[in-house]
Amino acid sequence: MIVCKFGGSSLADAGQFRKVYELVKSDPARRFIVPSAPGKRDANDEKVTDLFYACYEACEAGRSVDGLLDRIFCRYDGIIADLGLNLRLESEFEGIRRLFGMRLGRDYFVSRGEYLNGIILANFLGFEFIDAADVIFFREDGSFDAEKTDIYLSEKLRNARNAVIPGFYGSTPGGTVRVFPRGGSDITGALVARAAGAELYENWTDVDGYLSADPRLIPGARTVPAMTFHQLRELRYAGAAVLHEDAIRPVREKGIPIYIRNTNRPDGPGTRILPALTEKGPGPVGVGGRGDYAAVTLEKDELRRGRDFFRRFTALLERDGIAPELLPCGVDSVTAVFSRRGLTLSPEALAEKWRAVLGAEKTAVIRDLALLSVVAGDLAGAPRIRAAALSALWEAGIPVLLLEECADGIHLILGVREGDLNSAAAVLHRALFEK
Repeated sequence: MIVCKFGGSSLADAGQFRKVYELVKSDPARRFIVPSAPGKRDANDEKVTDLFYACYEACEAGRSVDGLLDRIFCRYDGIIADLGLNLRLESEFEGIRRLFGMRLGRDYFVSRGEYLNGIILANFLGFEFIDAADVIFFREDGSFDAEKTDIYLSEKLRNARNAVIPGFYGSTPGGTVRVFPRGGSDITGALVARAAGAELYENWTDVDGYLSADPRLIPGARTVPAMTFHQLRELRYAGAAVLHEDAIRPVREKGIPIYIRNTNRPDGPGTRILPALTEKGPGPVGVGGRGDYAAVTLEKDELRRGRDFFRRFTALLERDGIAPELLPCGVDSVTAVFSRRGLTLSPEALAEKWRAVLGAEKTAVIRDLALLSVVAGDLAGAPRIRAAALSALWEAGIPVLLLEECADGIHLILGVREGDLNSAAAVLHRALFEK
């Protein structure tokens, strides 16, 4: 059994609907489908979800929403007409228009993009339509109710041969519609895959899979054919635009593989995300980086002497609202690497404060630090990757200010000046992926 999630670009117009139809019908194992709202048809187009957000904002400001709603409804009517479906959504449209006047709440309205698209796709495929509000549940405080969802969703899917379940939203015990964060259809897809006991969760989008680096910065980025859930999480930590943890956890806990595929190029390589790789390779998986960090180093002979040093230091960090990314240590030193976002004190002021409390003799501050991450294939390949990365940066004249390697050997972190971030990422990618 396969569960498929199709993103907004995959369902942007009738032509894309036809591609989805061919993909679903080509494999009877593709039984449960999770659609997003229609995305952009071209670079100058607007996503339907964004139009619904604009409608809500106009309503809250006391402006008419009729023009925006007409554009949205016309979009759906165009898809229905182009597909030649015997389907009319006038009653749904009028219900939405009427409820806007009642100011029912933002989540209800922005969820209607997926809801309407789900009705159309179910009709086109000849599948049962299951309203996500009947099977995806939130508590009254807005937190997701995973246990209740799994019970109701599993029961519903057991009694369905084929079904379309819209992504992005669910409901509270009182019946109020609630939505997941942006990208929530990915979460719904994973929840459906888990509840259905799927063998595979296919996430269809408009790219061939995950790339080894940000293609906007590195044109040589290439598709990564396979990675583990662990490596995917490391890439997200490195700043890569990959699936959010909430969209991974339901399938990761059940060991269900994810397959990222391109609706427009279904024969493309894609990226498989697996519990473990059957064949471990020493090669790197990806390069990423983020700026806006600072580093404060405290130095003193036998600074860490005494069992309570780290307790005192971490208490200082907590009181100052610092969540350190890294805490590398030496015999006579400790360094805190942390984001500069939201700081109430400058890095220099923090350094002086910590020096006084901990009795350090010297401090050093780097206030324009960027962290580059290399996610490796496995521990066996780490020494080669480390050597190649450091040699390439040295030859390019880019100073490495900090080096940290995770104990599992698959995540190498290099600190560079913020102004060197993009060039350092390009140098690393050439050294590790293009030779």
